[in-house]
Amino acid sequence: MTGGVVELAGPAGAGKTTVATALTRTLPGTRLGRPPGRIATVRALVPAAPMLLACRDAAGAGRWWSQPELRSIGYLLAWQRTLTAPGPGRLLLLDHGPVFRLATLVAGRPAALRDSAFGPWWRRNAAAWAGLLDTVVVLDAPTDELIARIESRQREHRVRGAGRSEAERFVEDYRVAFDEVLRTLSDLGTPVVRVDTAAPPDDVADDVRSRLLASPAGGPR
Repeated sequence: MTGGVVELAGPAGAGKTTVATALTRTLPGTRLGRPPGRIATVRALVPAAPMLLACRDAAGAGRWWSQPELRSIGYLLAWQRTLTAPGPGRLLLLDHGPVFRLATLVAGRPAALRDSAFGPWWRRNAAAWAGLLDTVVVLDAPTDELIARIESRQREHRVRGAGRSEAERFVEDYRVAFDEVLRTLSDLGTPVVRVDTAAPPDDVADDVRSRLLASPAGGPR
């Protein structure tokens, strides 16, 4: 791969941060992308205000948008303005990037995309990101493994300590949402690479690195 913008995507516990850290350490010219600052994120929400006001049902049962949802919407819009493609031979990695944000907005809410205001907005932004992402690397593992990793983490997670059925539903909701995003991006020409992360972390990182180096994608498309 000669360079480009790559997102590491996948459900919680898939190993995104571990792989991203390994790639920045072992692939020269690779760096992690930083999310937009708070001011840029808030400013980006201003033109989205009509959509936000028009489709409260897309937020769920007529409620107002939550702070994490507003943050994801702001990130999606602000990143489009501020993202700078790396130079030749350089790789920009996005963790919790646009694929994650787009999936978060519809996970567990399949009816959201049928909303007359939110659905078109979501698809426009997915299309915009299809033109900005050079590759999406999807990391995943068996559900039992994902839940075990979430439970073993030091940091908090919304389903850490929850019942088994709730944790399984959380993982499945995100898988369905990720598949919707990835199908949309793939149809628009963004390469999608899938990697099973059930193997040891170093082996997974080696697999991802070899796939990126072999990928023809890179540079502006």
